[in-house]
Amino acid sequence: MDMVELGAALPQQLGEAEGLWQLVFGDDARFQRRFYQLCGLEGPLVLCDQGRVMAMLALPPVSLVFPDGTRGAGGYVYALATHPEGRGRGYASALLEYAAQVLTQRGAACMLTVPAQPALFDFFARNGFCPAFYQRRVEAQPAPVCAHRLTPEAYTALREQLLAGQTYVSQGAGQAEVQGSLFGRPGRSGLYQLQLAHGPACAAVEDWPEGAVVKELLCAPEDWAQGAAGAAHLAGGPAQVRLVSGPEGTPYGAVRWLGGQVPAQWQARPWGWMGLGLD
Repeated sequence: MDMVELGAALPQQLGEAEGLWQLVFGDDARFQRRFYQLCGLEGPLVLCDQGRVMAMLALPPVSLVFPDGTRGAGGYVYALATHPEGRGRGYASALLEYAAQVLTQRGAACMLTVPAQPALFDFFARNGFCPAFYQRRVEAQPAPVCAHRLTPEAYTALREQLLAGQTYVSQGAGQAEVQGSLFGRPGRSGLYQLQLAHGPACAAVEDWPEGAVVKELLCAPEDWAQGAAGAAHLAGGPAQVRLVSGPEGTPYGAVRWLGGQVPAQWQARPWGWMGLGLD
């Protein structure tokens, strides 16, 4: 890797980075630019070999919130991509290591990610990550409930309220808006508040041609069945609903702690909720 350079993408490299993102994930330049704008980023981190962008990732800021309300700054590894001509050369691992250095310099405590497929947990484990965020996934049949749409700002506020007292990843309203832009068919997809038997709930509903998915349903445990049915109704039919879970659930996201320091709160209960991974 004698000719390899790592850093924030320069203006003249942004077009090449956009092309790599679109090649690997299919999102066009318009979506990417809006993503950077909403997440408060100027662009991606890139790895260049002999002047060509061979790998990239985006690193929006997030916070990890503990049950006592304390927060640890972090970065979320998103859209990690390697050019097909450069795979198998360690580019992605080198870029992850560089991202860890960038976050450490910013005073961040951790780096988070959602592997695009289960097999990639092994790749991230080789780069210092461990499974940390889990989901319980249920198939729900629809039943109506009282519900209304929320703005990204209102959804984020209700989400923080419902997750208080747990360990969870906190994302800004801009990132909630990005999640909204990833929804499938318009109409039923959206961010919702539901009124259930034991209080309010929130749900991120995605109606895709191949089937509806509720990316997160947050509510009182006593309301899980009612909430899942209500969220499926909002999606227009049977839906996969993702609920808060401990390690007995399906692994969803992973964490890498930086600086050799693992917070005592995490050591006591080493898992949490992510939910909205912009996937």
